Amino acid sequence: MRVQDVGNLKSRLPLRLGKIFLLLGFVGSSSSGTSTLLHSQQSTPVFLEDFEQGLSRQWTERRLANRSTRYEVVQDGRSAVLVGRSDRSASILLRALDLVPAEAGTISWRWKIENTISGNERERERSGDDYAARLFVVFDPEGFGPNAEAICYVWAASESVGAAYPNPYFGRVGTIVVESGSQRAGEWVAEQRDLVADHWQVFGKPPETISAVAIMVDTDNTNSIATAWFDDIALTSGIGR
Repeated sequence: MRVQDVGNLKSRLPLRLGKIFLLLGFVGSSSSGTSTLLHSQQSTPVFLEDFEQGLSRQWTERRLANRSTRYEVVQDGRSAVLVGRSDRSASILLRALDLVPAEAGTISWRWKIENTISGNERERERSGDDYAARLFVVFDPEGFGPNAEAICYVWAASESVGAAYPNPYFGRVGTIVVESGSQRAGEWVAEQRDLVADHWQVFGKPPETISAVAIMVDTDNTNSIATAWFDDIALTSGIGR
């Protein structure tokens, strides 16, 4: 599946575009911080966020619905982690970056959910475009803007692991299901994705830049409640500036 094959939905959206369009339009107003970027092509991370120093100002929250998701750093055992609590709400945490992928590059993270969004079988539709946990990587060779490409990794309620499909609000955001169902709810799950391979799968070409990473817990379309935790977000190997 290639997102561009679905077509650009911008011309068919109303003036107040969907929440993913709002995400991409708002990113440009956030400030870029590079204090944790390492100028290296080795296997060490070029970006790492473990939240041990709390939530830095380099993360910017944007509300995408009438109610905001509540994000805060808490202790989970010996680790500081980010928790997002959504109550019929939608807001996103964005971290602007300026990275150039090479022939290889990965993103890894850990996440945990309380539960998936019960009964949501419309995850490919606007009415069901909510997930207990999302992690975005934004790609845009010309900077931030409404036409930016993004991959959204999700913990789905009913879609199968490995499914890839366009976001129902914005055709240049591709969704990839990494986890699904509540069987592993309450358990920390570690993920690692090949960014270049995923970009080829979704867009049919290699990425030219990495503009941002973002975290989201949203339940505004389904009028439901969800809680998710995130930690140890890292971009590694073959990425630099």
